[in-house]
Amino acid sequence: DIGVTHLPTIREYGVTETDRMLLLATDGVWDMLENGEAVDIAARASGDCKCDPSHAAQQLCDTARRAWEFKEARIDDITAVLVFLPPPAPRPPIRHPSPTPALSQPQYAAPPAQR
Repeated sequence: DIGVTHLPTIREYGVTETDRMLLLATDGVWDMLENGEAVDIAARASGDCKCDPSHAAQQLCDTARRAWEFKEARIDDITAVLVFLPPPAPRPPIRHPSPTPALSQPQYAAPPAQR
């Protein structure tokens, strides 16, 4: 079916340190492009325009539209939102505690000599 529905498909994913972008798109994109292809287009376009997510999203929508025009007589809704995720913050170096010197027995002063 072509058109917009009021019932969204919702999936929840955890973001990992290796994730570099968040790509949200309508089925008009996903019906024409495989996941890997969409990511490749977005990554390539982001490199061409110095990480401008709106330009990369536009390239993705343009590619999906051309695929619709080639494969179908009609075109579904095509929308994409792309967010580049910041690289993970550098982790502070792990500091290993220096070995603790063995605790010695308490030393007591000798009592003063009696005269």
